[in-house]
Amino acid sequence: METMESLLGEQECMKLHIGMIVDATVVEVTDDEVVVDFGYQSEGSVAFDQWVAGGTKDTVAPTVKPGDKVTLKVIASENQDGLVVLSKIKAEADQAWLKLPEQLADKKTVQVKGLRAVKGGLTVSYEGLTGFIPASHLDLKHVDDVKEYEGKDLEVSLLEINPEKKRLVFSRRNVLREERAAKNAAWKEERAKREEERHEALEKAFQTFHEGETVEGTIKSIVDFGMFVEIAPMVQGLVHISEVSWDRSVKPADLYKVGEKVNVYIKGLDEEKGRISLSIKALQEDPWVTAAKEFKVGDVVTGKVVRFLPFGAIVKLNDKNEGMIHISEIAEQRIDKPEDVLEIGQEVKVKVLRVDTEHKKIALSITKAKEDAEKAEMRQYLGKKGALSQDLGEKLAEAEAEARK
Repeated sequence: METMESLLGEQECMKLHIGMIVDATVVEVTDDEVVVDFGYQSEGSVAFDQWVAGGTKDTVAPTVKPGDKVTLKVIASENQDGLVVLSKIKAEADQAWLKLPEQLADKKTVQVKGLRAVKGGLTVSYEGLTGFIPASHLDLKHVDDVKEYEGKDLEVSLLEINPEKKRLVFSRRNVLREERAAKNAAWKEERAKREEERHEALEKAFQTFHEGETVEGTIKSIVDFGMFVEIAPMVQGLVHISEVSWDRSVKPADLYKVGEKVNVYIKGLDEEKGRISLSIKALQEDPWVTAAKEFKVGDVVTGKVVRFLPFGAIVKLNDKNEGMIHISEIAEQRIDKPEDVLEIGQEVKVKVLRVDTEHKKIALSITKAKEDAEKAEMRQYLGKKGALSQDLGEKLAEAEAEARK
């Protein structure tokens, strides 16, 4: 059993120094502090705010009783009351620093809270300890205002740890880099998977679809040069702008919307290049052909001269159709150029010689229209002359009959 003399001897042998970690026992709780015995010739004093952060008598006293064991840190020599100044908070911090390397060893990232902007970066709190994030490690891009990160929870990785110097440095940039790399890898993997699925779908499509076939599709996108239409899952073909409408003045976006269903004509299948050419125009009758149906070979119609060519004149017949009068069909006599006898805007009567719907050409003639008109006049004239001769003969016969009576 230890005697009073031995205890006093141990107390006298204890060499006290600031920063020392000691084990203590609570003696009492006063109005100002927690008094402890830690085996030294003087008792120790722990202020309430050194017992717990922000502590007061009201918050600390109910949780502490004489006989409680506690680990403390010497932060100052004896005070005016002859008590050694101790801190529970700083002892716990020191212990935390010692355990920190082991705690962080297996963690790729940890959560910290931004404290305040300082020169060169941001101080942060981790498990009650203060660490630091250099400004260059706060983000992938340059950070103009470090204060934006104050009070924020940040996911970081460890850059440096030195328990002896209480140095703890983190990086948020490295975490963001890894996240970006992971996203890029996942995106590439997903893209490769989609590309493989699309390739398989396209191979099947070339076996399923045939040129000249009409199928229903869904417009997936509209671009300046046309529209992409999905005709089977993951299989798209292009309706080139020239195949959207017979009216070249309109744009695809003027007629259709993304998501709209349309019937398309399979114009071409290029398995080697993996391309499918589609057409909407092919399913519609050419307005030129529709309008040209009103013209029959032999018809004489009226048109307006709109332009000249070295070998003839172009005549507008209606809103959709134009025809050409060859220079040999403009006048009966030989002419050097069409403008010798015609004017732009002049209305002319022309006879339809040919209607070529395949090449969209209508051949016209002024001379034959005139010939037809002259023949018609001649027939009319001869018809009237014959009637007059018949009337005169009948009257002479009547007169002769009267004379015989």
